[in-house]
Amino acid sequence: MLKHAPEVCQILMYSKNPATRLMAIEYFTKNKSEFKHTEVMNNWIDKVFAELPTIETLEGCFVMQRDSKALVTEYVKRKN
Repeated sequence: MLKHAPEVCQILMYSKNPATRLMAIEYFTKNKSEFKHTEVMNNWIDKVFAELPTIETLEGCFVMQRDSKALVTEYVKRKN
């Protein structure tokens, strides 16, 4: 694991790019033991999901609208 991964992840959670925020949330969820102040992070995550309830994804050659929270949860459950 990278020495400064939690700090970098926290920075990425505030990115202008919504996809970057969702990837940072995935990392945080998979590695909560590395983080301090998880309550603050969880509150921010709730705000991100409220502001970004659905996202456009590609599944095969189809453009789909997916629930952002469900999609992140799906990726968290996948094995590396």
